[in-house]
Amino acid sequence: MNIKQEFYDVVILGSGGAGLTAAINLIKNKYKILVISKNSTTKSHTAAAQGGINAPLGNMGSDNVDWFIYDTVKSSDYLADHDAVETLCKNANEAINELAAFGVNFNQNELGEIYQREYGGQTTEFGCGENAKRACGVGDKTGESIVAKLYLEAKNLGVKFAENIFAHKLITDDNKAEAIIAYNLEKDEHIIYNTSNVIIATGGYAGLYRSNTAANICTGDGIAIAYQAGLPVKDMEFIQFHPTSLAENSLLISEVARAEGGYLTNVKGERFMENYAPKLKDLASRDVVSRAIFSELKENRGCGANRDYVNLNIAHLGKEKIQKYLPNLIKTCENFLALDPTKDPIPVKPSAHYTMGGIATDKNGLVEGFKGIYAIGEAACASVHGANRLGCNSLLEIIVFGKVAALDLHHNFCKTEKVAKKYQRNIVEFETELKNCKNNLVELRSKLGLIMDEKAGIVRDEKTLRSGLTEIRELEQEHETDFKALNQVVDFIELKNLLLLAKLTFKGAIARRESRGAHFRSDFKVRNDIKFLQHSIQYLDQEIKFAPIRVTKSHLAEKLKPGKRNY
Repeated sequence: MNIKQEFYDVVILGSGGAGLTAAINLIKNKYKILVISKNSTTKSHTAAAQGGINAPLGNMGSDNVDWFIYDTVKSSDYLADHDAVETLCKNANEAINELAAFGVNFNQNELGEIYQREYGGQTTEFGCGENAKRACGVGDKTGESIVAKLYLEAKNLGVKFAENIFAHKLITDDNKAEAIIAYNLEKDEHIIYNTSNVIIATGGYAGLYRSNTAANICTGDGIAIAYQAGLPVKDMEFIQFHPTSLAENSLLISEVARAEGGYLTNVKGERFMENYAPKLKDLASRDVVSRAIFSELKENRGCGANRDYVNLNIAHLGKEKIQKYLPNLIKTCENFLALDPTKDPIPVKPSAHYTMGGIATDKNGLVEGFKGIYAIGEAACASVHGANRLGCNSLLEIIVFGKVAALDLHHNFCKTEKVAKKYQRNIVEFETELKNCKNNLVELRSKLGLIMDEKAGIVRDEKTLRSGLTEIRELEQEHETDFKALNQVVDFIELKNLLLLAKLTFKGAIARRESRGAHFRSDFKVRNDIKFLQHSIQYLDQEIKFAPIRVTKSHLAEKLKPGKRNY
């Protein structure tokens, strides 16, 4: 078997904000870099991030790094690693300034400074003061604006890109990277990328769910190939549900709507969030708002004929303000609902949105127990988000850790010397599986999504979770043996990866017998810090383990101790 082989100093999987930031910071050191994308380079999921990016600039009121750290750890339900959170928050202002230098045109206030808005779970004075105005945005198209400028910068610096290349195998030797096996979707052939330095930035796995705000490409491919290569994954049970997606099709309705003054109501017209979060109300942490909506629907206080959604009200903000800060929302409502949000309420419900779990890394993005292999962005679990991500921290994470990982890799660079020789067996196995496929993969993925919606949703319990895991295993057998018509190579690989990630999610959720952040167990409703103030860790073919969070000694130690999450 003679397969084309190429050599690179660094191979980056994923062309979103995290991968681009890493590439920009590495190319300056004259490394030979390749950025791989399974689809068009410019169509990463970063562009879907609407609301904003956090930084304690203090342009719209008092703010500082310590308050930001506190809010991030509190929102995580105290499961975030303190060293990683410190890295995230202390580098936030610099990240914003660099993006502005790249040409990101953030909204400005009357003084010509970057405009900052309130966002869910963000406060001053360690939760005792006013809401913090910390989120910097470009209308409700912040991610799209950021990734466009990062791509231009990377191209101008000479970063090499490879589109429509699906990486499906990571080869390691002696806890170091050796090569990436990929499939060229345009040429219908395999290719080997020899490298001892790999950065995995392939995004999350919210695509597991049928009801989700993610694009179809969000299938956690990098996490799956990392796990199969023996790398550890962490906290896979934590899936954040965004409180507001369109009830009809799960399209994201940005938190900007509530940040600018929108509010939720039930069938009686009541602003029900006052009952669940008396202080922050509609801007409470996302897990709190999602569970509140879930409770309203369960108690038959939902809207519509089927009482299956609540209303998001923004008409009172005025047409001018809505057009300035929520132009994308107007188009979404007009195109999919024939609804004018400047006049009518928007029907919304929670949908799977963000995955806090991922490849286990240290505070620099280096995969624990390995050399030269990094994971950043939603594919990683550093962990800066713990059990629940603070809104607007996802875009910040990709910029900060894209740079931090690049710098760490530079200081610990592994020279690429080997030519991959162990790839033949992997390619034969891949081709054999693909040859045996005779199934409607789209139908199977739909079945998978329904299982996740019903068995691993906002509220979970032991019986339902175990039932879901059994159904996933049965579906896995169907994927391997009972096909009817081959679709595409992409569908085959993505479904295989999703089935693996579904099992890891269920196993983590079953093992964590408590309620924490986005993981709510109706049979264990109380957070258990004595037993579960720990990360769940899963290695290939091993039983699930738990490891303590990383705590640093600092002047914030007392503030960051687990407490009640009152909003």
